Amino acid sequence: MEDKTCKTCERTMDIDNFDEGLKTCKMCLSDKRNSYHKHKHKRNEVQRKRYEEDDEYRKMKQDYNKTFQSKIVSCSVCDCSMTQAHYYKHKKTEKHQRNLNNGQ
Repeated sequence: MEDKTCKTCERTMDIDNFDEGLKTCKMCLSDKRNSYHKHKHKRNEVQRKRYEEDDEYRKMKQDYNKTFQSKIVSCSVCDCSMTQAHYYKHKKTEKHQRNLNNGQ
């Protein structure tokens, strides 16, 4: 059997305790993911509470969202226009990828 050392906990374990191509063991990955989600949930709770209670903060967020959703941008590769909110989604489309490859 082959052994591998985890870069996080520095324990040497059987290679079955690792996902393919990763240097961190499954146990450490699980701990990191659980910790991240716990802190993310807490942070979201704080922001949600502030949004509900702080009128100035709520207005600022609403104005930002209106601006972001209504700003028109154009893709020079595909020669089409869309809102800024959809631009990154557009970059993943087959049409954009095909035009990008044909333009090179």
